[in-house]
Amino acid sequence: FYKLSNSLAAGDDLNATLQMLWNEINQLIPADAFYVAIYDDKTDMVRYPIFFYMGTITTDHSDRILKDDPGLTGEVVYEKKTIYLPDMFSREVIDAFAPVDNNEYDLSTFLGVPLFSRERIIGMLSVQTQKKDAYSPEQIRLVENIALQAALAIDKAYLFDQLQHELGEKENLIRKLENINTELERFTYT
Repeated sequence: FYKLSNSLAAGDDLNATLQMLWNEINQLIPADAFYVAIYDDKTDMVRYPIFFYMGTITTDHSDRILKDDPGLTGEVVYEKKTIYLPDMFSREVIDAFAPVDNNEYDLSTFLGVPLFSRERIIGMLSVQTQKKDAYSPEQIRLVENIALQAALAIDKAYLFDQLQHELGEKENLIRKLENINTELERFTYT
């Protein structure tokens, strides 16, 4: 855990933090897929900044309004609790949760853990594998403990990314104002 804490604390931006998180989890438990969903409780929007499947990174998962298509992400986020499904292809799971990407990936076991920071839910972390009933209670607790640390690092990185974006916008506005002032001065003195 010490190594994980140091890795997560070192992450500057969200992407780097998530990649470090994946690297650490992948060394601790079997995971054919891993993703983090970032949730905005004000807009009910969920986004997936990174998704690992069979060693490949994809970032093409669409943002969505969670209540419109909750799936397993919605179950974890709205219920604010860990969900462990040993067989995602069972009729009970499909009927109860309507997994969004169930047909797209060949994954049997699902583990989804909520991410909390500053006493609010900010998303979820999920590990999945092709093997049925792949995770022991100890491994589930391990991922829950990782999620506690990860949530703080993810929230920090997300806030850092937002700040960088806002600073960039402010710099653009300052440049535009300077250009307008330059034009005004040119017209005033001609």
